[in-house]
Amino acid sequence: MNDKFNKEPEVADVVKKYYSQGGEAERLSTGQWKVEKARTESILKRLLPKASATIVDVGGGAGAYALPLATQGYDVYLIDLVPLHIEQAKEAEKLQPNHPLKACMVGDARKIDLPNSMADAVLLLGPLYHLPDKNDRLKTISEAFRILKPGGLVLGVGISRYASFMNGMIYGMLKDPVFAEIVKKDMLTGQHINPTDKIEYFTTAYYHQPEDLKGEFIESGFKDVNVIGVEGPGWIMPHFDAEWDNRETQQTLMNFLEIMETEPGLLGVSAHIMAIGKK
Repeated sequence: MNDKFNKEPEVADVVKKYYSQGGEAERLSTGQWKVEKARTESILKRLLPKASATIVDVGGGAGAYALPLATQGYDVYLIDLVPLHIEQAKEAEKLQPNHPLKACMVGDARKIDLPNSMADAVLLLGPLYHLPDKNDRLKTISEAFRILKPGGLVLGVGISRYASFMNGMIYGMLKDPVFAEIVKKDMLTGQHINPTDKIEYFTTAYYHQPEDLKGEFIESGFKDVNVIGVEGPGWIMPHFDAEWDNRETQQTLMNFLEIMETEPGLLGVSAHIMAIGKK
């Protein structure tokens, strides 16, 4: 195997470099990632406590979820590793002056600069899949546990072990032997390392099996942990944009994705899987 697949610079530096290119702020409004956003919003609406509960969005990017939650009356703290994301969130926050974030700050998910037992819910919608080392993931989940009030809710997202294979099928990237090698390593180890400069091959990440994601939350002290599929198979729908833009088709898809979100045999097909647990 090419040695480039075995070289791994400091993860935080690699992740910051990738996201500093600025694409994340617009990603959720493009292509099949629209279903990721719509489903995540639907899950949050269904599961989060009522406003004005305190929500800490760790690794929340440029505020795709934090900012709308603030407009709904929640007290929201946004933390992200990438300075550009925090700058973008602060700019977007200016468009909702009557609904500011409680805090918007650069920070590391493994050591959150907030007091114990202050949050009603913690969102880990991004950090876990950028931590290849299990000990780092456990630190992150344990930090969520620490800052949650007793009875508080955590929602933590991982990327499916098979996501890059399915993405490769959608976009024809499996024809590239380098990408095929990336996929092979993903499936065997969960360790996703991109030795190229191709941004479409993503960046350093860890891809979970559903039972492993659940196990990490249980190991960190959470109870009643369940894992659901975020997009389910919806993100691989042929002719996605045309179908999604049809309001009736979109609603039908969303209804079925909610019905099948807990089906164990379909969890691996979802690009993102979400663990939900209580302190």
